[in-house]
Amino acid sequence: MSFTYTVAAADWGRIAPELVLAGMVLIVMLVDLLLPRAEKNLKDSGPTNYWILPSLSLLGLAGAFAATIVLYIAGDGQPAFNQMIGSDQGSLYAYIILLSASALGILLSPGYLRRINLPHQGEYYTLMLLATIGMMLLAAAFHSVSTVHHCCSRLWACLRSVLPSKFQRYHSRRGRPMCTTAHLLP
Repeated sequence: MSFTYTVAAADWGRIAPELVLAGMVLIVMLVDLLLPRAEKNLKDSGPTNYWILPSLSLLGLAGAFAATIVLYIAGDGQPAFNQMIGSDQGSLYAYIILLSASALGILLSPGYLRRINLPHQGEYYTLMLLATIGMMLLAAAFHSVSTVHHCCSRLWACLRSVLPSKFQRYHSRRGRPMCTTAHLLP
């Protein structure tokens, strides 16, 4: 039995909000690379760093929000990439909630970053956008419970293979297991 799957152009259109955010992640990292750094004896990293990177991040979120609205109005609601990612009304509604929450977090971040004097602001905004992409993919995943179960079982098998042999045995003290997960050990 062979499995062949070809990606259609419509599949890429159905994940347009994630693609917009992924593109903006690259732009934020490049702009952060080009922004001037403060000298070590200065307290803050310059006034431009506190408004350029959040503005770019918000611009990316606005683009993803616009792509979500377009999919909501004109999308076909069909799943993408061999039934792995949904683009139905529920997924798009979750996108709107996640994008709004991420925008609120980015709006509140510059004052906090200035107060703690974070030197790597580009990494902060990159991680915020990447976390938003991850949440959006999880919200739109079909069969997410079985996918998470499969990933966790593979991770457990990997950990079991690298654990030292003394941890692979069932440990007990006075007839009781030392931990609640001891029944999972072989």
